[in-house]
Amino acid sequence: MFTKKVLVVALLTLTANSSFAASLADMKPYIEAQINYHNPDDVSSNTLSGASTHNGITTSASIRIENEYDNETAAGVEFGFSVSDNSRIGFAYTRPNFELDKINLTGTLTDGTTTLTGTGKFSREDLATVGPIDTFDNEVRLLSMNYYYDFDLSSEIKPFLGFGVGIANIENAKDNELALSLHGGAKYYLSDKVYLGGKASYSQIQGPTDGFGFKYEDIDFWTATLALGYEF
Repeated sequence: MFTKKVLVVALLTLTANSSFAASLADMKPYIEAQINYHNPDDVSSNTLSGASTHNGITTSASIRIENEYDNETAAGVEFGFSVSDNSRIGFAYTRPNFELDKINLTGTLTDGTTTLTGTGKFSREDLATVGPIDTFDNEVRLLSMNYYYDFDLSSEIKPFLGFGVGIANIENAKDNELALSLHGGAKYYLSDKVYLGGKASYSQIQGPTDGFGFKYEDIDFWTATLALGYEF
């Protein structure tokens, strides 16, 4: 797990440091169009004590769930600027829609007519019998501020490492949550200003609380990004 305070302080320090800052005239803006392939880990909740109702579905007095989500491909965009020959800051936005594949259930879900109960794994089709399946799907609006360090491998290829701090707005969560990321990748220049980029990211979203009152563990997911960028 990330040491959240260390990453946040590091990014703010890098941004605020006078030796790191550059004049507006020296900043080189860029913009990227991205295709992101997200691979989320399973997400487990705490044990909820006391019955709860959300979107017409009622849980039992003692229930615990673990959600398994499908992988998701989503478009994204990033814009930013260079603050030195090798350092840049980017602001990225993507909106994956994580659809539930299966749910591991310990307890009971019911709509008053149909009931899923016991300890076991249930599919989307099973869940649809007790209420709206989108109650368990989650669209995530992810906005992050990223710092990258570019290595001068050659005039055409620039590997990079980076990290990010952001906000995740999760559809069925009560509040926005802190998101942290680590990045690694490379840019291949097709011309002086146009490049293709590839990036692998590991991200963690602070555990949200959903409409039923379930408190989830931190959400971990991997992302593979293909980008087409332009430097102004």
